Amino acid sequence: MTNVNKYLKAKEFWSRISYIHNTDNSLPEIPKITLTFAQSIDGKISGKNSSQILLSGQDSMILTHHLRSVHDGIMVGVGTVINDNPKLNVRLFEPGTEKNIQNPQPIVLDSKLRIPENCALITLPKTNKLSKYPWIVCGHAADTSKIKEEPILEELGATVIKMEKPECCLSTGRPLIKHVLNELKKRGMDNIMVEGGSNVIQEFIRKHIEERIVNVLVVTIAPVIVGGDGLGATDSLSLKGGLNCLKLKNVDYERFGDDIVMASEL
Repeated sequence: MTNVNKYLKAKEFWSRISYIHNTDNSLPEIPKITLTFAQSIDGKISGKNSSQILLSGQDSMILTHHLRSVHDGIMVGVGTVINDNPKLNVRLFEPGTEKNIQNPQPIVLDSKLRIPENCALITLPKTNKLSKYPWIVCGHAADTSKIKEEPILEELGATVIKMEKPECCLSTGRPLIKHVLNELKKRGMDNIMVEGGSNVIQEFIRKHIEERIVNVLVVTIAPVIVGGDGLGATDSLSLKGGLNCLKLKNVDYERFGDDIVMASEL
C-alpha cells in the first residue's frame, strides 16, 4: 500500500466513525471528547515504571496524526510529558498538504505545575511556527513554591489555567475533569483528543460512567507482548454503580498495517 493510500485510509476511517461526534450531545457545555490510546495485545500502554515503549506501527501512527489534525485540542497528563516528552503536533501527513495542516492546542493536566521547562511542548514552538504553546491546567492547591513558577512558564510561552478550589478534588487538589472541560469549552475548544496516560484515561472513564462525557473511544492494538511489568490503561480503575464491566457500543474495527484499531461509543 502506498503512503498516499495510507493517508486516505486514515481519513476514511475517521469519516466512518466521526458520526458519533455529530449525534446529540447531552452535555453541550463541554467539548466533544475522543479518548484514544495504543496498547499491546496483553493490554499494556507502557513498560516497567511507566517507561515509554513503541507500540503503534507507521500505518496506525498516520491515523493518530490525522486524528490530531481534526481536533481543536489534544490533552495529556503531566506524567506523560515527564516520561515521554511528546510533541503532540501533526508530523505525518500526505505530501503536499502541509499548508492545510492545523495543529491542535496542547493541553496538559498538571495539578502541581511539575511540567519541565525544557520539555518539547514548551521549546518546540520557538522553532516550529506551526506548533502551539501548551495550556497547562493546574489546581488551586499547588503549593506556594510551585505557584511562583507560574510566571516563568508564561514567560516561556505557556498559558497557565488555574482552577479554583470548588473546581478541584478536596482530597487530592486535582482539578475535576468536568470543570476543566467547562473552562476549555469557554476558551473555544469544541472537540478534544485525549491521549493519556493511564491516570487521565481512567479519570475520563470514571467520569463518563457518571455523566457520559466521552463521545468516541479509539484504541490501537499492537501485536506485541509487554508482560506483567507493564502498565495497563485501566489497572487502577474500579467500576462503581453495580457495574462489573463497561460494554462498548457500535464497535468498528480496521486493520492498519500490523495493528488493529477499534473505535466505538463508550
